[in-house]
Amino acid sequence: MVEMADRSLDRFNSSASAEVRDAAIAEFIETGVLNHETAQVDEVETAMVEAAFALHAEREVFKPLGLTSAQYSTYIDEADMPALRRALVAGDWGTLHRHAQAVAAHIAQHGDSNADLY
Repeated sequence: MVEMADRSLDRFNSSASAEVRDAAIAEFIETGVLNHETAQVDEVETAMVEAAFALHAEREVFKPLGLTSAQYSTYIDEADMPALRRALVAGDWGTLHRHAQAVAAHIAQHGDSNADLY
């Protein structure tokens, strides 16, 4: 699955024009949805690209900290999502790792409840 998702991401990055790719990525950063019409690829391909982003984050950020993506997502302020998606698209694992470390520290200190986080 990871290899298929990576190949889809590579195809998207190499086959789309810079304008199409930039528009699709900008929309993803703002909305969290990779729109197949904006990206000018079929729905399956966009689903695979989204899966590649998720699998990379899982592998590079969450799993090493003992988190799951579902668990992490419950600790995200919606206002932070565009910046975190921008870091994900850029492969800025440092930013994502620091944020996930804060989530892991919160869980270690308070248990797996985000009631007092915001």
